[in-house]
Amino acid sequence: MPALDGLRGLAAAGVVVFHVMNALAGNVSRLGLPALARFSLTSLGANGVALFFVLSGFLLSAPFLSWLLGDRPQPDLARDARARVLRIFPAWWAVLGDCIALFAHWLVARPLELGSFLALQQNYLGMGQRVVPQGWTLVVEISFYALAPLLALIVVRPLSGCPRPVRASLIAAGLLAVVAASWLLQVRVLPHIRPVPESLLLSLPTYADRFALGALVALALLLGRHANGGTTAVATGVAVSALGLGHWTEYRYQFCAVGFALIVYGIAAAPATRVAAALATPLPRELGRLSYGIYLWHLPLLYLAFSHGLLDRGHALQIPVALAGLFAASVALAELSYRLIERPALALVDRRPRLVTQMA
Repeated sequence: MPALDGLRGLAAAGVVVFHVMNALAGNVSRLGLPALARFSLTSLGANGVALFFVLSGFLLSAPFLSWLLGDRPQPDLARDARARVLRIFPAWWAVLGDCIALFAHWLVARPLELGSFLALQQNYLGMGQRVVPQGWTLVVEISFYALAPLLALIVVRPLSGCPRPVRASLIAAGLLAVVAASWLLQVRVLPHIRPVPESLLLSLPTYADRFALGALVALALLLGRHANGGTTAVATGVAVSALGLGHWTEYRYQFCAVGFALIVYGIAAAPATRVAAALATPLPRELGRLSYGIYLWHLPLLYLAFSHGLLDRGHALQIPVALAGLFAASVALAELSYRLIERPALALVDRRPRLVTQMA
């Protein structure tokens, strides 16, 4: 879906802007911006990540939901696992290795911590935002990759004897229950825990609503595309997201997650609308293709610029130059990463080991 590639590219760009603003402007309120712009900038990072999670929930749950509805055979779980591992880990290891060499030599002498980073389990040792700070989101992401097929395997047998409408209703109820439980954790439990353990704060349950909302979008589309409502869904999603970006509610991130889900639904349901067509143009699509690399490499590049005196923390006047330079460097390095690491790794997904081929 080209438009969703473009949407992913915008999410990656938003995260880059957030980190540059946070590093160079510090307290954005000092810039004298209107309230909406101020709230938008200070939440770009979290909302970019939320959009990534909604997209993952949508794209990766679709084949399993189709199976649970009885519309297709069971997905190839082994291939699915290979695809997820080869998509995430090779590029992650490259970034991690470079960051250890440049900034975190100490990690080599701590095998437990090093192993947790290599396996993307560092959140559970309270180190989620160290070395490669944005790596904590990948821990949450692969937790979803592991749990989604397991849940599908658990519920497929109870659902197998039910008519398709009943299956759909039960799946929708389960996903809504996940959203509600995650929101309860976010707004009623975590605010009353001091301090909040990082293993809980940066965990799948805390962000499960984003993935479940994405899965609800996939379910809605599997039950029937509504192309005529695509533009309305996108407009509604933008309005709901705007409520989350302002100061009108304390539930800002929950509003944004729902808004993003509506936007994804509208774009996927009606790919011919103007919004979808704009997102499918070459520049957003290219950013989407390189989004993983941009997401991984931009912070190490920013730290490198600081360490070499190219940028100074707290100097807001450097923001335009920093954004232009960091985008250019991140895109270039992401392209290199895609050609040398990500694409060759993904080419192995459908390659069967020689011994298995001979036995077959």
